[in-house]
Amino acid sequence: KSKDQENVWTIAEFGFGMNPNARLSGNVLEDEKRLGTAYFSIGDNTTLGGSAAVGIQISGVLKSPSVWLDETVLFENGSFVVQ
Repeated sequence: KSKDQENVWTIAEFGFGMNPNARLSGNVLEDEKRLGTAYFSIGDNTTLGGSAAVGIQISGVLKSPSVWLDETVLFENGSFVVQ
């Protein structure tokens, strides 16, 4: 079973939506691109050059995230604030 494999909880992807024309539609491939979202996937990362070949990847989209990188706020409640 995939859930029992050692690397199944590997972070496979993490990124930010930057497209103001993308809509929240329920389709993760468009939702993850919408400006002000953040997205992540856990599990298999081999398609991106990783080594976690676990046979499953689960994705999620955060609609209005607050994201920090060290002491710098990148997004606050879904608004891009880096200058």
